[in-house]
Amino acid sequence: MKKLTSKLLTGLLTAGLALNILGSGVAHAEYSEEIAMNMGKASAGASHSLIIDADGNVWAWGSTSNGALGVGGTGREKYKLPTKIEDFTDVRAVSAANVSSIALKNDGTVWAWGVNIGDGKRYSESDVPVQVKGLENVIAVSAGNSHNMVLKEDGTVWAWGSNKVGNVGNGTKKDAYAPVQVSKLSDVKAIATGFQHSLALKNDGTVWAWGGNRNGQLGNGFNEDKTTPVRVVGLEDVVSIAAGDYHSVALKSDGTVWTWGSNGYGELGNGRPGLGENESGDLNKPTQVPNLDHVDAIAETNGFWTTVLKDDGTVWGWGRNYEELIFGDTRGKITTPHQIPEINDAVAVSSGTQHSLVMKNDGTVWAWGNNYGNKLLGNEDIEHKSGPVEVFFE
Repeated sequence: MKKLTSKLLTGLLTAGLALNILGSGVAHAEYSEEIAMNMGKASAGASHSLIIDADGNVWAWGSTSNGALGVGGTGREKYKLPTKIEDFTDVRAVSAANVSSIALKNDGTVWAWGVNIGDGKRYSESDVPVQVKGLENVIAVSAGNSHNMVLKEDGTVWAWGSNKVGNVGNGTKKDAYAPVQVSKLSDVKAIATGFQHSLALKNDGTVWAWGGNRNGQLGNGFNEDKTTPVRVVGLEDVVSIAAGDYHSVALKSDGTVWTWGSNGYGELGNGRPGLGENESGDLNKPTQVPNLDHVDAIAETNGFWTTVLKDDGTVWGWGRNYEELIFGDTRGKITTPHQIPEINDAVAVSSGTQHSLVMKNDGTVWAWGNNYGNKLLGNEDIEHKSGPVEVFFE
């Protein structure tokens, strides 16, 4: 067994240093290609994880259910340590969800494995990466529990998968088994996929949303589902977005974080679950997370919590904490931002359903949360961890 060292991930170092310099002592979060690149290097799903090494190889660990690891096999095998996906390289970004995974190669092609592989068939899965046909010149990918999205370099957004509440965004509620273009949307620079809703960030700093809206996660002041994009009210100068299961997150250029949608577990970070516009504490318009600034990035999120990366390399989180995802042994709801212990030099972070991943500036990868049968944390020596442990590889 060897450590996942900076030699393996040395390609991250330049970008990581750029991230730290960007935020040095100044409360701003101007859009940075380096930050975006780092954040796409690691992805935590529901029961599996993905990372990219300096050579563009993808390493996966966790459950092989439905082929989500991409290493072959769709059964109940558990890969406790990262395993390289063979004959699959030149990858620049990955995204993991429930039992699905997608990747973006440097040539602009998109590859998928697990379920929802976008091959035009109603029921489809693959235990190894397969190319999603009809997609080229792609610059970003985002996997959701029920649908996937990609962003092309021309600013258009394409999606496929379940569309029961309009989460594909093509003006219908008919499932899409192959990529379709999101209607009435252009000039986009970033995307985020939630459980049944979607977000897009335009170059002008505005945020647009569509899909399920029961908890106000579309942020337009209402709670009706939308099959085409609507503008999130009251948000400008946004540089980054993230979508949880039923809530949404935005980072502004001044380093402040704004949240809306479900607040049942405190995932909005306002200290008030069970209060607000209704009994659940949900909010259908963005509100600023109090006492939080100097944020450089917000994590891809699969679950009922929120994680951010500050310009000093520290990581902060709030929301559901039953798997000790956020803060020590404090089980239950964390309703305000708390610093993740033992991390002060992170360059990327991703939050899964029950665990999180962090890439540090020295190239090492760390994880914490529920180890779910010794397979989520990439470290076979422990069952469960409320603080970060280093990920190992074979």
